[in-house]
Amino acid sequence: MDCDNDGTPNQEEVDKGTDPFKKDTDVDGVIDTTEFNDGTNALDPCDLVIEHQTELASLAVWNHGDCDGDGLENGGELKEDTDKDGLYNFNDPDDDNDGIPSIDEFPDPNDDESDSDGHDANYNGIPDYL
Repeated sequence: MDCDNDGTPNQEEVDKGTDPFKKDTDVDGVIDTTEFNDGTNALDPCDLVIEHQTELASLAVWNHGDCDGDGLENGGELKEDTDKDGLYNFNDPDDDNDGIPSIDEFPDPNDDESDSDGHDANYNGIPDYL
């Protein structure tokens, strides 16, 4: 039996610690079965293959999260890898790889969940955290 219709039988979900009544236990937009197949953690909303996000209701919640703790929402950093280190910015605590955590470079000083007001010490039009 597969109560959530995600392709993984209930008992297997219970054995793996996921919820057999929720397609997307960790609410990251990727259904549990896809996470099992991807080798990502279906209990960690920050461990995912971003291209496999298909659950729109979960994705809306995930977009408002902050996986890397830099003060910017996941959805705003979605498919950017500013420093080309192989980590999308949503999961990279140092978006520009300068050794200073992005949160310390004031990416969102007025807490409006947008980097449009990010600190730009040299006035080059690029926020310091990028």
